[in-house]
Amino acid sequence: NITKGVVATNHPTPPAVFDPTPPVALPLTITPPGESGFRFSETVTSNYLNATPRPLDSNLQNIDAGDLVTFAIVVENTGSSCKGAFDIRLKDELPAGFAIPVAGELSVLNLSVTDGTGAAIDWVRVHPLETEVLALFGSPRKGGNTDILLEAFLRGCTERGATCERIRLCELQVSGCTGCGGCEKTGRCVVEDDMQGVYESLVRSDRIVMASPIYFYNVPAQAKAVIDRTQALWTRKYLRKESGGGAAGRQRKGFFLGVGATRGKRLFEGTLQTIRYFFDAVDVEHAGSLVYGEVDEKGAIRRHPTAMKECYEAGLKFL
Repeated sequence: NITKGVVATNHPTPPAVFDPTPPVALPLTITPPGESGFRFSETVTSNYLNATPRPLDSNLQNIDAGDLVTFAIVVENTGSSCKGAFDIRLKDELPAGFAIPVAGELSVLNLSVTDGTGAAIDWVRVHPLETEVLALFGSPRKGGNTDILLEAFLRGCTERGATCERIRLCELQVSGCTGCGGCEKTGRCVVEDDMQGVYESLVRSDRIVMASPIYFYNVPAQAKAVIDRTQALWTRKYLRKESGGGAAGRQRKGFFLGVGATRGKRLFEGTLQTIRYFFDAVDVEHAGSLVYGEVDEKGAIRRHPTAMKECYEAGLKFL
């Protein structure tokens, strides 16, 4: 039997409401969210889990943005084996609207895995075996040349075992940075729009690749708005001295693909400088770029003698 429920919050109750209540029945106590170490020391038994109302299996209402909560995932072994319990693998997804605090690191998450007595159980994080690539489609022209290159790049990534998340920036509602300075106080942008979901993807992903055409010697407005809004992540890193994203100790990389129509010698200079600072703000190493000029007609990049092969091979090496 596997259950998941909210067992603690730093929001006062009321107005926060647990259902059923109380979420944790005596004699068990759960330490408040944000405290270090293991979260309980009493014993959880099947009899305890079967109490009414059922403990460790509550929903939570009436909390605000920025509040901390603790989820409990309970795995109850109701069978038996002559060789004891088997190794198990669990995958959990946060409900919509929730995010790992600040940087998305396990140290911030305060994840603890214990048996029913509260004693630690050895565990390993499986996710690093599957590198996650975040692909940012920067062109407002769907199916255009940069889309084609990015898909070739991602094909190389997937052939190396990566999972890929695709975000088409022109389909998001992302306002420009207002320069209000709100992120300097909390490390979080105060503007509530689709960028909040992009932040979560940026801090979670091991690899980030952006593909974009060149409009007036830089990326299009939709991509630039997203880049400008990463000021909040820059603030975390440089003003608040917090990690920009990813799990502690993991190497994170970024790559850029660009296509421009003109033949100007300095066509990509401004864009590449913008991309370097973008990757620095989101705390990834700029691992490389591939850019192609004199390509305008939709689909024309397929006729380029080397572009498709180069992007595919770059995707293979990106991991």
